[in-house]
Amino acid sequence: LAAVTAAVERTLLADLADALGPVLRALDQAAAADADVTHLMAALPALVRAVRYGDVRGTDTSALATVADAVTDRICAGLPAAVTSLADDAAARMRDAIDRTHRALDLHAQHERGRAAQERWMAALTNLAGRRDLHGLLAGRVVRLLTDAGRLAREEAARRFAAHLSVGVTAAAKAAWAEGFLAGGGLLLVHDRDLLAILDGWVAGLNEQEFMDVLPLLR
Repeated sequence: LAAVTAAVERTLLADLADALGPVLRALDQAAAADADVTHLMAALPALVRAVRYGDVRGTDTSALATVADAVTDRICAGLPAAVTSLADDAAARMRDAIDRTHRALDLHAQHERGRAAQERWMAALTNLAGRRDLHGLLAGRVVRLLTDAGRLAREEAARRFAAHLSVGVTAAAKAAWAEGFLAGGGLLLVHDRDLLAILDGWVAGLNEQEFMDVLPLLR
């Protein structure tokens, strides 16, 4: 799938209009045959870039946008199973994949035809946020994405932050949730005193060993 997606980008860059149709059909077939959600998530950003580049060049990319929307649908359908029972390393990779998908769909939504795909993605994230079995890294990240998108009020995000730092799990599991929430934007704490106070109170309550265990995650 990644190879076919790259071929689409090269075809657009080379302005090979006659070759675009066959390559798009190959892309659609490859996407339909690939059930691995991580493969689909890896392919989506290139698809969205190709749509945007084609728009700039004046190329008709409606067929490509349709493929991107279909890939988004398959990602949303497969995401609940893909995030279940992940070990730490797998959760970190999935967090990165979710971030890339989120950024790609933000870009896609700058065009009216991409807004429906973004709405389906946000609905999928909202469903994940209600699950109790997610790895903390993913649970925290989903809450942060929903908060930044205005789908979750800051007050609710602060409540969830506090709740996840007080539940009866290990200090490392709590730190994973905080890392997921704060990743890529620790400056949030500068502007949100409530979140800073919650995090500060939790760190201050750690014993020496717990502090040493979570320090690499919160550095």
